[in-house]
Amino acid sequence: MKLLEILEIEHVGPKGEVLWRAEHLTNVLHAEGEEYILTAAFYDEDIIPSEFYFGCDDRLTLSRTDTMDDVVDEPQINGYARQVVAYGEFAIETDNGFWGAVSPILIYTASGGDWGPVSNLFLTTESGGGGKLIASVPFSQEITVENGTSLNVRMRIALQD
Repeated sequence: MKLLEILEIEHVGPKGEVLWRAEHLTNVLHAEGEEYILTAAFYDEDIIPSEFYFGCDDRLTLSRTDTMDDVVDEPQINGYARQVVAYGEFAIETDNGFWGAVSPILIYTASGGDWGPVSNLFLTTESGGGGKLIASVPFSQEITVENGTSLNVRMRIALQD
């Protein structure tokens, strides 16, 4: 099932030049993410967090059974931080008759040195450590974010195949 789509992702140089760009990359919906969504919608609304977090990692393959314990080489240096989108900050829009939640543009900037390589974006319920791994999207190539460059991402979350 398609849940998380990267509408556009750009690796941008220090002078604003686009070093790499990809569009319409789709996800792996993890089993614990599927369970979490169904539980929040139909059983326990109290588990809905006030914020959602998007991070980058370098898993070679993504599996439906992945959890946060399977996240590999999430950067911890040089300005990298999971990007937060608060509950209510997504724009609810329709595209060809299908509803989706579109994120603001998330900007990951390297400062003081490089970070990466990374090859995936993931959605989780926690800022660090535990939490539920909801979905992950593989990039079309591995990226190292060099000092002074940024990785800019805009996503759409939708319940459609």
